[in-house]
Amino acid sequence: MDSDLELLRFVFNFHVVDLIVQADQVVEEAEIAYVVENFPRDALASRGLIDEKNRLTDLYRDLLAEALMRLPAELDQEQKLELIDRFFETAMADGHFEKPEKRAILVAANLLGVPPELIHHHLHDLGTLDG
Repeated sequence: MDSDLELLRFVFNFHVVDLIVQADQVVEEAEIAYVVENFPRDALASRGLIDEKNRLTDLYRDLLAEALMRLPAELDQEQKLELIDRFFETAMADGHFEKPEKRAILVAANLLGVPPELIHHHLHDLGTLDG
């Protein structure tokens, strides 16, 4: 496959957002609202990522596999950090930044080839972390 890079970013973003929302094993209404707002059903269905029963499709799984292979090599550092920002925003959707959410973000960053210390410095520079 040689899919559009933006579609691969969308799929990877959706995958990680789902991991973050479920990371603390408590899905709150604010988190559901965040997912629905940022990943409307129509956007997922029109791309063939979910079926009529809202199940993830084989195309979704294929695109995710492709994203995991291509994004680390094809995104520049700024684009990777934009995704990390999005993941942090997701983690804060319920007003709390829990350790399981942090772990999910670090896993996603690792998949993108972003070292943990860069994430810490980046979030600190944005004012999202204390010291």
